[in-house]
Amino acid sequence: MNDRGAKIPRVGPRRQATEEWKERVRRRLADMGHDHRWLEAQIIGRRGQPAGRGAVTKLLAPGEHTSGLVDPICQLLGIDPPVAEVSDPEEFRLLAGFRRLPADQRRHLLGLISASNDEKN
Repeated sequence: MNDRGAKIPRVGPRRQATEEWKERVRRRLADMGHDHRWLEAQIIGRRGQPAGRGAVTKLLAPGEHTSGLVDPICQLLGIDPPVAEVSDPEEFRLLAGFRRLPADQRRHLLGLISASNDEKN
């Protein structure tokens, strides 16, 4: 259990860790008044022990692109998972908005996109 009484997540499947997501992690930790060491102590690894010392530091370093800590970090910090690296701000808004849609609205949007692509071909 963590300091709020919530169940602490275990290490999950490897997920993409984008630079934008890493920056959101850093900002959220700062907003919460915690650092990466606190975060490491909250994540329980496969052997039932806290994540190794330096695990989050390594993940947040440039050059790390995937990790099994992404899902637990998102859950603990209450942030969205990373989205694909994009350079266009409109594309980022679209991806973030898509993730917030319920499944039926996602299917509808994908249908609209498919219909638009079919008309162009």
